[in-house]
Order: sequence, then C-alpha cells, then structure tokens
Amino acid sequence: MIGRCVLLAALLPAACAAPLPVELEVMTYNLRYGTALDGANAWPFRSDAAIAVIAARRPDVVGLQEVLAFQREALCSALPDYEAFGVGRKASGGGEQCTILFLRERLRRVDGGTFWLSDTPAAAGSKGWDASLPRICTWVALETADGVRFTVFNTHFDHRGVDARLESARLLARRVADRAQPGPAVVMGDLNAAEDSAPIATLTEGLVDTFRALEPDAVEVGTAHGFGGRTGGAKIDYVLVTPGVQALAAGIVRDRPAGRWPSDHFPVTARVRLTR
Repeated sequence: MIGRCVLLAALLPAACAAPLPVELEVMTYNLRYGTALDGANAWPFRSDAAIAVIAARRPDVVGLQEVLAFQREALCSALPDYEAFGVGRKASGGGEQCTILFLRERLRRVDGGTFWLSDTPAAAGSKGWDASLPRICTWVALETADGVRFTVFNTHFDHRGVDARLESARLLARRVADRAQPGPAVVMGDLNAAEDSAPIATLTEGLVDTFRALEPDAVEVGTAHGFGGRTGGAKIDYVLVTPGVQALAAGIVRDRPAGRWPSDHFPVTARVRLTR
C-alpha cells in the first residue's frame, strides 16, 4: 500500500501540470486572382513561385485572399499536407475565396463557415455599404493534437469603399468577440487599410497586431507592391491576435523564388504561442 501511494504521489505532479503551450506559424497571403491580365506576372508564369513561398516556410495555417478555384486546386495538388477550407464570394459559391489552409498532421477542423461583409452577413453574395464588390470572411475553429482549440478568421476588405472597410471592421470585431469556440483567435487578411486608419483602430481595440508588437519602429513595411518589389507605403496585410496570444516572431516575406515575384502582395507571417 505504501509503495502504491508513493507511486501515485510521484505521478500527480505530471498529471496536474498545466498543458504546454502550442507554437504555430501563421501566414496571410494575398495570392492575386489568377485571371488578372498581368502580362509576364500572370498566374501561369508565377504559380510555381507562389506555391514555393508556402512550401519553403511550411506555416501551420495560411490565410489566402483572391483565390480562384483553379488556383486552390493547384495549391492543394502541390501541397498535399494541407487541408483547404472556404467558398467563393458569389451567391453561387464561385468567385474569389478567402481560403484557409492548415497542416493536417498538426491540426483538425472542428467547425467553420463564411459570412459576408454586409448588413446581411448570412446572405451569400450580399454586398455591404459602399463596397464595390461582395466581400467575405472565412473562419475555421481548429484543434491541436493535445486538444488546444483556437479560431482563425481570414478576410479581404473592399479596396474602394471607405464606409465598407469601417463597417467590415466593426462586423469582424463583433464576430471575433462572439465566436462560438473557446480559446484564442487569429485574424488575418488584406484589409486595404493603413495602420493609422479607422478600420485598424477599430480592430486593435480588442486585438493585437503581431508585427507591430515586435517591430514598433519599422518603417519599410509596405505590403502591396504591384509586382515591383517596393517596400515603402502602407502595411495593409495583417496578422492580429486576441490578448493572451504571445507573438514570438513576425515578418514581411519578400522571397522571390527563381527570380519571380509570387504575387503583387508580400505575405506577412507570425509565430505565435497559444495556451488553453
């Protein structure tokens, strides 16, 4: 009996210890829609480079914007370790997607969906406020092998509608706050808004910009470069997290595989630490 008690006492600290935090690499990546008339930078010429950026860095989660169905198929074929989730922004389910990729070996999807950035977010194809196009946010609730759950939101705000960007930020902030799954959240996307804008101020009332948490004084932070590689201008692509998520590293990816720009945007990455 004494021996059994000693064994139990030895095991108790391990059994009662807090679960280890989980570290994840996440990336937001505006892929540039594949039917754009971009000449030498059109999708057929840069698809290998676009895929190589993900393959080389192997992030656990990737939030893609401007993804058409044939681009998604190309990525899934070339990157079989990833599962893809998302639908197009049109009422039919076609059109540009905000696809989320995640590594099957580390993560499983618990839940997910898409809502439209409008006054009627459940109405597929709905266009909000002064937006020029229907805009969406796709989200997934993911779980790690040891049971840590978190939610990822991936979105693309309108490029013209000033009111639409602000109202989209307000809607997104509410959805993050009201998320069904417990645990932390990561918000990624091309927000078409500079860091000093009203939409970003709205989102950072409750979220933290991982890049600025680690690089508060960085100046060359432009993320939309028009296939020119310029680093000036505004940072309009973001990885935001809920308080309590620790940013360990963050950066703007300026890789140019085989000398070709993979997109007209630089991806933005963050390494984060999650706890239950």
